[in-house]
Amino acid sequence: EFLDRHPKLKIVSVESGAGWIPYLLEVLEYMSGEAGIVYKRTPTQTFREQIYACTFFERKNFITTLRQVGADNIMFETDFPHPACLYPQGLEHLADIISEMTEEERYKIFSGNAAKVYNIDVS
Repeated sequence: EFLDRHPKLKIVSVESGAGWIPYLLEVLEYMSGEAGIVYKRTPTQTFREQIYACTFFERKNFITTLRQVGADNIMFETDFPHPACLYPQGLEHLADIISEMTEEERYKIFSGNAAKVYNIDVS
């Protein structure tokens, strides 16, 4: 309900990856249905409209996660300057994954979503 009252508020989960999101959304949808809880929007709708996740290290199931969550809600981070960061080989680390993304997915994940969320003019 909090996010319903603040529809312009955006929440960004950083340094947490994105692989957990499909499971969490499925659980929230199931549990809210089983409990008979009625929301203005489903948990998935709320996520798609107001919540974003950052990822930098995930490779194993990233394309599956990307397609389940949607490219509109995932952003790439290098996690610099932390010791586990990908800098300066971030793109090399993900080269095989990047090759599986569409041009639109690459744009959104590597720049477009951040520009949208943080109101950055990229023109």
